[in-house]
Amino acid sequence: MNDARTIKSVLLANTATGGEDGRATVFNDPGQLVFTLRFTDGSDGVFVATIPEPTSAAAAALVLLTGLFSLRRRA
Repeated sequence: MNDARTIKSVLLANTATGGEDGRATVFNDPGQLVFTLRFTDGSDGVFVATIPEPTSAAAAALVLLTGLFSLRRRA
């Protein structure tokens, strides 16, 4: 099935919450990103996307790069 549409807007839930106050967040219980897409033809839909957790190697690389940039700024 070919269903090609143009996205008009992306709507996220309220992000000004820590998730423990009963208000909506952009993540559901399993940790998936939940968002609404509105299309130019007037249709819309709620979608979920699984965001992979960073691996320990990626986290270590991020820490290393952050350290390198902070050393460059001091010099």
